[in-house]
Amino acid sequence: MKPIHCLGLLPFVAFFSGGWLAEHLAPRVFGLPFLMAWNVLWLVASSGIMALMFCLDGSTRAGAIAEDTVDGGRA
Repeated sequence: MKPIHCLGLLPFVAFFSGGWLAEHLAPRVFGLPFLMAWNVLWLVASSGIMALMFCLDGSTRAGAIAEDTVDGGRA
């Protein structure tokens, strides 16, 4: 396992730490309850983190997938 794959734990930890933070912070963020805003934020952030992991992975499978997308999957 590469060190970059450890980034995948960040959204998991963030989702479960939101309940603890909700007890100590403001009740509303952008008009939403704090916990809902926290989960929406990390839902979007986790997609970005996974895209970053894919780009930085550098494995041959990731390169093959990108090449198949470019040439339409023709071998």
